[in-house]
Amino acid sequence: LNPAPGSLVSEGFEKFIMVKLHEKVFAVDPDVRTRDKKLHAKLRLMRTWLTFKDLEVPSIEPQLLDLAIAQLDSMANQYKAPKDKLVCVVNACKVIGNVLTR
Repeated sequence: LNPAPGSLVSEGFEKFIMVKLHEKVFAVDPDVRTRDKKLHAKLRLMRTWLTFKDLEVPSIEPQLLDLAIAQLDSMANQYKAPKDKLVCVVNACKVIGNVLTR
């Protein structure tokens, strides 16, 4: 299916505006950024001792989990437009869904 030309224009315009206004729209207090970094570090540490057996789920290949995490990290760090962020979330969900159906 080909999207309507007006749809592509509005998506491009939305992306342009969000890239330009991202810092003002999603302004984050430096204290919040510091807390986020600390939380992210703690979550990464949890991966060293928390196992799939503890969660009562079948174990998976670690690189698949890393792929899902990379998708979500790229959403937060790289993309500014809402549609791009949604694509990252969908990709991460696909990876997780594929892992769970194995």
